[in-house]
Amino acid sequence: MYELPSMQLLANEEGKKKSITIDHIAQWQWAPHRNLLVYTCVPVLSEDEKAKTNIIDPRVGFMKIPQRSQIQTTNFKDSEKLIMYMHPQGYYLAIANLIQKKKKKEWVVEIFDIEKGDMVPHQQIAVKRDVLEFSGIYWEPLNRKIAIHTLAKKETEKGKTEYTLEPKRHGVDIYEMTKNTTDGFGVKLIGYHPADKVQGLVWSSCGDIFALQERDGPSTAAKTVWSFYIIEEMTEQAQDTDEIKPIIRGKGGK
Repeated sequence: MYELPSMQLLANEEGKKKSITIDHIAQWQWAPHRNLLVYTCVPVLSEDEKAKTNIIDPRVGFMKIPQRSQIQTTNFKDSEKLIMYMHPQGYYLAIANLIQKKKKKEWVVEIFDIEKGDMVPHQQIAVKRDVLEFSGIYWEPLNRKIAIHTLAKKETEKGKTEYTLEPKRHGVDIYEMTKNTTDGFGVKLIGYHPADKVQGLVWSSCGDIFALQERDGPSTAAKTVWSFYIIEEMTEQAQDTDEIKPIIRGKGGK
């Protein structure tokens, strides 16, 4: 890492100008609003290396620059993959974490609040679906909502009529970060969207309104459809069951 205007390497605590070395680094990003380096490490070891060394858990680290001080490291036992999604304003970092549990793989979204100086509060969202493919995470640009996009086995709901025989659901679940003085912050489920052929999501800059990109029609003649939705306030009792309701629906071209 270099500093301006000298174009010299940053000096360490001993005054020596050296690069920063991090073993097994997989991804790294700057926090948008501060000199904070965020990185993930996922060791890739052969069977021989595993037999010779202690198992190193995948981890995420937070390092202050230019001090090079490590303010927090969080390990993820049994993790196979870590994918970073930074909030556009730098409020939070989300990490999609693929965990191997016995014979089954599960996805967990790890949320870190990176606004708290040298403290990095941490919460988890367990993706309670039989996920076949993790498609991505979409942060609300200015506020604190997050949409989790997955391809999962479709769950048949009691009392609901199914209009398709498609066994898979390509859909989104939406959560909101809330204030919590005990744990730093909390996570609240807002709801899921009933669409099951979602290809992408775009938030309005002001939040609460978003557009979904969906595939409409048979695969040989499918069209791309953009639909617009608003998130309505829900009572606490309705959060687990109510769907997000549409305000506008319009069809586009291919």
